[in-house]
Amino acid sequence: MTKKTHRNILIISLNQEDIITLQLKKPSPSEKGEAKIIAEQKWNDQQNISRELLAKIDNFLRANNSTVRDLQKVEAKIAPGQKYTTARIIKITAKTLNHALRNN
Repeated sequence: MTKKTHRNILIISLNQEDIITLQLKKPSPSEKGEAKIIAEQKWNDQQNISRELLAKIDNFLRANNSTVRDLQKVEAKIAPGQKYTTARIIKITAKTLNHALRNN
């Protein structure tokens, strides 16, 4: 019998104050349980997210002894009314990482 592993979830979010947050969550073993935040990093978007986001994700995961390959999925959460370009970069990054996870 194969043991089921619960890989972590990376959440990239942008709030109404232009704060970008990376969260690493451990899924609950039960389907109805709440995922537990195991690490979090925040920074203020200074109009350079396109240069910083991938490096920040990589450094965040490394600091938490993880890699993109260890993830179950990546989610993007954008507060309403946010900067179009910043929101788009976050959404595309999440979609691209999810595509890479499915094809590995």
